[in-house]
Amino acid sequence: MSELGVMVKDTISDMHDFGDFFEKSFEPIYHFIRRYISDDMVAKDLAQDTFLRVYEKRADFQSQLHAKSYTYIVAKNLSLDFLKHQKVRNQYAESLVDIPVEDNDFIKNIIYTETVHTVKVALATLSPQSKRIIELSMEGLSNDEIAQELQISINTVKTIKKRAYEKLRQLLASEYTDGITLAVLLAGLMVLLLN
Repeated sequence: MSELGVMVKDTISDMHDFGDFFEKSFEPIYHFIRRYISDDMVAKDLAQDTFLRVYEKRADFQSQLHAKSYTYIVAKNLSLDFLKHQKVRNQYAESLVDIPVEDNDFIKNIIYTETVHTVKVALATLSPQSKRIIELSMEGLSNDEIAQELQISINTVKTIKKRAYEKLRQLLASEYTDGITLAVLLAGLMVLLLN
Protein backbone atom coordinates (compact mmCIF):
# COMPACT_ATOMS: atom_id res chain seq x y z
CA MET A 1 0.00 0.00 0.00
CA SER A 2 1.41 3.44 -0.83
CA GLU A 3 1.73 6.33 1.62
CA LEU A 4 -1.48 7.98 0.35
CA GLY A 5 -3.69 4.93 0.64
CA VAL A 6 -3.52 3.47 -2.87
CA MET A 7 -3.85 -0.26 -2.54
CA VAL A 8 -0.86 -2.16 -3.89
CA LYS A 9 -1.78 -5.65 -2.70
CA ASP A 10 -5.17 -6.71 -3.88
CA THR A 11 -6.58 -8.54 -0.86
CA ILE A 12 -6.50 -8.49 2.93
CA SER A 13 -6.88 -12.21 3.44
CA ASP A 14 -3.60 -12.84 5.29
CA MET A 15 -2.66 -11.32 8.64
CA HIS A 16 0.10 -9.04 7.29
CA ASP A 17 -2.12 -7.58 4.55
CA PHE A 18 -4.93 -7.02 7.04
CA GLY A 19 -2.49 -5.34 9.44
CA ASP A 20 -1.40 -2.93 6.70
CA PHE A 21 -5.03 -2.30 5.77
CA PHE A 22 -5.92 -1.63 9.40
CA GLU A 23 -2.96 0.70 9.94
CA LYS A 24 -3.75 2.82 6.87
CA SER A 25 -7.54 2.80 7.27
CA PHE A 26 -8.13 3.15 11.01
CA GLU A 27 -7.68 6.93 11.26
CA PRO A 28 -10.01 7.81 8.34
CA ILE A 29 -12.65 5.37 9.63
CA TYR A 30 -12.36 6.78 13.16
CA HIS A 31 -12.78 10.36 11.85
CA PHE A 32 -15.71 9.22 9.70
CA ILE A 33 -17.43 7.79 12.80
CA ARG A 34 -16.70 11.00 14.71
CA ARG A 35 -18.89 12.83 12.20
CA TYR A 36 -21.78 10.79 13.63
CA ILE A 37 -20.66 10.24 17.23
CA SER A 38 -19.44 13.10 19.43
CA ASP A 39 -17.96 10.89 22.18
CA ASP A 40 -14.30 10.14 21.40
CA MET A 41 -14.12 6.87 23.36
CA VAL A 42 -17.34 5.55 21.82
CA ALA A 43 -16.05 6.46 18.34
CA LYS A 44 -12.79 4.56 19.00
CA ASP A 45 -14.76 1.54 20.25
CA LEU A 46 -17.00 1.62 17.18
CA ALA A 47 -13.96 1.88 14.91
CA GLN A 48 -12.44 -1.16 16.64
CA ASP A 49 -15.75 -3.04 16.25
CA THR A 50 -15.83 -2.07 12.58
CA PHE A 51 -12.41 -3.59 11.92
CA LEU A 52 -13.29 -6.68 13.93
CA ARG A 53 -16.23 -7.29 11.59
CA VAL A 54 -14.06 -6.63 8.54
CA TYR A 55 -11.42 -9.03 9.90
CA GLU A 56 -14.04 -11.76 10.30
CA LYS A 57 -14.96 -11.40 6.61
CA ARG A 58 -11.46 -10.67 5.27
CA ALA A 59 -11.39 -13.75 3.05
CA ASP A 60 -14.61 -12.68 1.28
CA PHE A 61 -13.22 -9.49 -0.27
CA GLN A 62 -12.17 -9.49 -3.90
CA SER A 63 -9.94 -6.45 -3.42
CA GLN A 64 -8.85 -3.95 -0.82
CA LEU A 65 -11.11 -1.37 -2.46
CA HIS A 66 -14.04 -3.71 -1.86
CA ALA A 67 -12.89 -4.15 1.76
CA LYS A 68 -12.62 -0.37 2.23
CA SER A 69 -16.13 0.20 0.87
CA TYR A 70 -17.48 -2.48 3.19
CA THR A 71 -15.59 -0.92 6.10
CA TYR A 72 -17.33 2.43 5.58
CA ILE A 73 -20.73 0.74 5.38
CA VAL A 74 -20.09 -1.17 8.62
CA ALA A 75 -18.87 2.02 10.31
CA LYS A 76 -22.01 3.88 9.23
CA ASN A 77 -24.31 1.09 10.37
CA LEU A 78 -22.61 0.71 13.74
CA SER A 79 -22.77 4.47 14.27
CA LEU A 80 -26.45 4.65 13.38
CA ASP A 81 -27.23 1.62 15.55
CA PHE A 82 -25.45 3.28 18.46
CA LEU A 83 -27.38 6.53 17.93
CA LYS A 84 -30.68 4.68 17.67
CA HIS A 85 -29.92 2.78 20.87
CA GLN A 86 -29.06 6.05 22.60
CA LYS A 87 -32.29 7.58 21.33
CA VAL A 88 -34.36 4.74 22.79
CA ARG A 89 -32.52 4.99 26.13
CA ASN A 90 -32.90 8.75 26.24
CA GLN A 91 -36.35 9.39 24.79
CA TYR A 92 -36.81 12.37 27.06
CA ALA A 93 -33.80 14.01 25.35
CA GLU A 94 -34.89 13.12 21.83
CA SER A 95 -34.26 16.61 20.56
CA LEU A 96 -30.57 16.23 21.42
CA VAL A 97 -30.12 13.20 19.20
CA ASP A 98 -30.02 13.95 15.52
CA ILE A 99 -29.57 10.81 13.42
CA PRO A 100 -28.19 11.54 9.97
CA VAL A 101 -29.69 8.94 7.65
CA GLU A 102 -29.46 10.53 4.21
CA ASP A 103 -27.35 8.57 1.74
CA ASN A 104 -26.04 11.87 0.36
CA ASP A 105 -24.69 12.72 3.81
CA PHE A 106 -23.05 9.29 3.99
CA ILE A 107 -21.26 9.83 0.68
CA LYS A 108 -20.31 13.41 1.56
CA ASN A 109 -18.89 12.22 4.88
CA ILE A 110 -16.78 9.56 3.15
CA ILE A 111 -15.48 12.04 0.58
CA TYR A 112 -14.73 14.61 3.26
CA THR A 113 -12.98 12.09 5.52
CA GLU A 114 -10.88 10.59 2.74
CA THR A 115 -9.99 13.99 1.29
CA VAL A 116 -8.87 15.41 4.64
CA HIS A 117 -6.79 12.31 5.40
CA THR A 118 -5.21 12.29 1.94
CA VAL A 119 -4.47 16.02 2.08
CA LYS A 120 -2.86 15.65 5.54
CA VAL A 121 -0.56 12.92 4.23
CA ALA A 122 0.23 14.94 1.08
CA LEU A 123 0.91 18.12 3.10
CA ALA A 124 3.58 16.25 5.02
CA THR A 125 5.61 16.10 1.79
CA LEU A 126 5.81 19.91 1.47
CA SER A 127 8.51 22.15 2.91
CA PRO A 128 7.64 23.58 6.34
CA GLN A 129 6.91 27.05 4.92
CA SER A 130 4.76 25.71 2.07
CA LYS A 131 2.90 23.45 4.46
CA ARG A 132 2.25 26.33 6.86
CA ILE A 133 0.93 28.59 4.07
CA ILE A 134 -1.43 25.88 2.83
CA GLU A 135 -2.62 25.13 6.39
CA LEU A 136 -3.32 28.82 7.04
CA SER A 137 -5.17 29.00 3.73
CA MET A 138 -7.24 25.97 4.73
CA GLU A 139 -8.05 27.74 8.03
CA GLY A 140 -9.64 30.51 5.97
CA LEU A 141 -6.94 33.16 6.07
CA SER A 142 -6.61 35.40 3.01
CA ASN A 143 -3.30 35.85 1.22
CA ASP A 144 -2.90 39.25 2.95
CA GLU A 145 -3.53 37.70 6.38
CA ILE A 146 -1.07 34.88 5.68
CA ALA A 147 1.58 37.39 4.58
CA GLN A 148 1.08 39.38 7.78
CA GLU A 149 1.09 36.24 9.96
CA LEU A 150 4.34 34.93 8.45
CA GLN A 151 5.88 38.38 7.86
CA ILE A 152 6.49 37.78 4.16
CA SER A 153 5.25 39.55 1.04
CA ILE A 154 1.87 38.75 -0.47
CA ASN A 155 3.62 37.84 -3.75
CA THR A 156 5.71 35.26 -1.87
CA VAL A 157 2.52 33.80 -0.41
CA LYS A 158 0.92 33.60 -3.86
CA THR A 159 4.02 32.02 -5.43
CA ILE A 160 4.49 29.44 -2.68
CA LYS A 161 0.78 28.63 -2.66
CA LYS A 162 0.78 28.10 -6.44
CA ARG A 163 3.88 25.86 -6.33
CA ALA A 164 2.56 23.90 -3.35
CA TYR A 165 -0.78 23.31 -5.02
CA GLU A 166 0.97 22.16 -8.21
CA LYS A 167 3.15 19.75 -6.22
CA LEU A 168 0.08 18.40 -4.39
CA ARG A 169 -1.78 18.01 -7.68
CA GLN A 170 1.14 16.11 -9.25
CA LEU A 171 1.57 13.94 -6.16
CA LEU A 172 -2.11 13.06 -6.06
CA ALA A 173 -2.17 12.43 -9.82
CA SER A 174 0.76 10.01 -9.55
CA GLU A 175 -0.80 8.19 -6.58
CA TYR A 176 -4.39 8.03 -7.88
CA THR A 177 -4.53 6.73 -11.40
CA ASP A 178 -8.31 6.35 -11.21
CA GLY A 179 -9.63 9.54 -12.82
CA ILE A 180 -12.79 9.70 -10.73
CA THR A 181 -10.92 9.33 -7.44
CA LEU A 182 -8.39 11.95 -8.50
CA ALA A 183 -11.14 14.35 -9.59
CA VAL A 184 -12.93 13.98 -6.25
CA LEU A 185 -9.71 14.49 -4.27
CA LEU A 186 -8.66 17.53 -6.31
CA ALA A 187 -12.14 19.03 -5.99
CA GLY A 188 -12.01 18.43 -2.25
CA LEU A 189 -8.54 19.95 -2.07
CA MET A 190 -9.69 23.02 -3.96
CA VAL A 191 -12.66 23.46 -1.62
CA LEU A 192 -10.34 23.19 1.40
CA LEU A 193 -7.86 25.65 -0.11
CA LEU A 194 -10.44 28.20 -1.26
CA ASN A 195 -12.36 28.28 2.01
